Amino acid sequence: WKIPRMNRLLVEEGTHLDRKTAVEEELGWTDQSLDVEGTKAAERQSARNHLLDRDRPFGEITFQEHDERRVRTRLGEDGPRIRLTEPSVGPFGRHVRSFSLPAHLFRGEVPTKAEIDEARAETSPDGLFLMIGEHRFRYDRGGIRRMETKP
Repeated sequence: WKIPRMNRLLVEEGTHLDRKTAVEEELGWTDQSLDVEGTKAAERQSARNHLLDRDRPFGEITFQEHDERRVRTRLGEDGPRIRLTEPSVGPFGRHVRSFSLPAHLFRGEVPTKAEIDEARAETSPDGLFLMIGEHRFRYDRGGIRRMETKP
């Protein structure tokens, strides 16, 4: 091979659709290639379904009804929504009364409805501490973290 003189030839031989098809047929990869292309097409369509049109006012944007329940944040699966009977001062100096905690924080030990209903918070100079049954969490400027021991 003579580089850079052969660069164009190598790129075209490696990426041209006709050459790719010939290699797939020669090696018996046609079915696998169709599977890959089908998956890519499905992923592109799914992305189009969830694409936000930034030119439209936010109030006009809606999700498809059957997909809305599946749209997730980076935090993953939904966990319990905790509503305190009395608001507590959070790490940013504002009163907070409710928290939506991601399921992964509970490590598979989902609290009971009674534990959720009886959730309480204590504020200290180190942050706000949430108690939900046997689960303990610290809420400070770094976010909400699970604690292994009681504060």
